[in-house]
Amino acid sequence: MSNDILAQVVTDLISSPAKFSPQLDESTDISSLSQLSVFVHCVKNDMIKEDFLFCRPLPTTTKAADVKKLVDDFFRDNDLSWDIVSAACSDGAPVMLGQKSGFSSLVKANAPHTHWQQKHCLQISQKY
Repeated sequence: MSNDILAQVVTDLISSPAKFSPQLDESTDISSLSQLSVFVHCVKNDMIKEDFLFCRPLPTTTKAADVKKLVDDFFRDNDLSWDIVSAACSDGAPVMLGQKSGFSSLVKANAPHTHWQQKHCLQISQKY
C-alpha cells in the first residue's frame, strides 16, 4: 500500500502544472538515529496539495553531502529531477543553509533556479 501511495505522490509531482517545492528537516531521535523527513507542495486540480514524500535514516553522518546524496538517490529511484523543483524550505541549521557547503549550496550548484526559504521548526509547522 505504501508503494502505491508513493507512486501516486510522485505521479502528482511529475504531472503538476507548476514545479514542486520540498520541505526538508533533519532530526535525531531518542536513539541517536538521524533521519531526513521530506514533505512536498505541488499543484493538482488547481489546488495546492501537500504530501509526505519520505522519511529515511541518514546512515553515515548529517553532513550536507550526505543529505544531498539521500535526496538525489530518492529522486533518481523515483524518476524525479531538480529541474522540476521551484523552491525548497528547510530549518535554519547550518547543514541545510551553509553558504559554502550547506545542502542548499550543493543543490544550487546543480539547480541554480531553485529558491530557498528558512523556516524555524518545520515539524511543528506541519501540524498547523
